[in-house]
Amino acid sequence: MLNFLSYSIASATARVPDWSSRDSMKLITWIGLLIVAVAAGGILLMYLRRRMNDRESGIHAPGSLMDELRRMRREGLLSEAEYEASRRAAVAKLAADMSAPKPGASGQSAQRVPRAAPVKAPVPPRRCVEPRSARLARPGFDLTGEPLPKPVDDGN
Repeated sequence: MLNFLSYSIASATARVPDWSSRDSMKLITWIGLLIVAVAAGGILLMYLRRRMNDRESGIHAPGSLMDELRRMRREGLLSEAEYEASRRAAVAKLAADMSAPKPGASGQSAQRVPRAAPVKAPVPPRRCVEPRSARLARPGFDLTGEPLPKPVDDGN
């Protein structure tokens, strides 16, 4: 048994390759390139995801729309009245988008609902909620139905 253990230890140590500094530098270079490739892939995925989400939700930079409208007016493609109507519509849509809650933020659906002015409802008086099995006495009486004793005046 001892011979077997000494043979297996000797054969295991004999299989370890002799690394040169050149091989070590190749390995470090490949590991570094792999790390850079993974980081670049992650950044690319984040960029593509953001771009796809912006395209799906129809969000465009408000400045680019206004620049496009100004260019069209300058080139004569839009009249002054059409430009003003388009500008007002864009501003109204942007204001509505800014005031509307984000879908999914508080469990609401993706459909946008215009906001109305908040109305304060009358607040009902607070009551102690008792279970149905609890007995409640009328004011001035105890649970047996007898009237409560009158308060004693100490003369203070």
